[in-house]
Amino acid sequence: MQDDPPPGASAAEVASAFNNKSVGKRIAIVAAGLIFNLILAVFLYAGLNMAGTDEPQAIIAQPAVDTPAARAGLLPGARILAIDGQEVSSWSDARWRLMDVMATGGRAQIEVTTPAGAVQQRELNLPANAMDPAGGDPLAAAGIRLAQPKPAVRAVNDGGEGQAAGLRQGDLVIARRQDAVADPGARRRQYLAERHAAP
Repeated sequence: MQDDPPPGASAAEVASAFNNKSVGKRIAIVAAGLIFNLILAVFLYAGLNMAGTDEPQAIIAQPAVDTPAARAGLLPGARILAIDGQEVSSWSDARWRLMDVMATGGRAQIEVTTPAGAVQQRELNLPANAMDPAGGDPLAAAGIRLAQPKPAVRAVNDGGEGQAAGLRQGDLVIARRQDAVADPGARRRQYLAERHAAP
């Protein structure tokens, strides 16, 4: 067996073999391994939690006409600060809070800061939603979508094709092969809609 001492082992090696230990010592050895693994997991998860993750801010896109968000007067570029008096830290946080209200339908008091910097209170009336995955994003149907950043050139490689074409760092991409790139998220939404469409 694996725990047996090797052939020709001395008496001291035979006595120190795992399978020759008392039951209590074997339990202590196995338990020490388990406890160390648990402690290691606690430290790893604590480290990940302290490092955090990058999440987008809760900045909304232009609400579609005649949606609850448009009727509430939410403006494109407004950042959600709080929902029902609870501070919002990210887009996913805002999304969860609004989906919670939407699960049963109701009103949400939203505090936003406008692109001009003014803080405003808005009341959003959200209809109850069955949360059907085939029905698409219920928040988008209510007029609330994450604002997509404008595609911009981050860096241009020296001697590369981008530099030869005259691109500079910070340039905004407004079209690609004659196709407008006004809303980068529109292509993703179109792809998802086509992918999940009934055959």
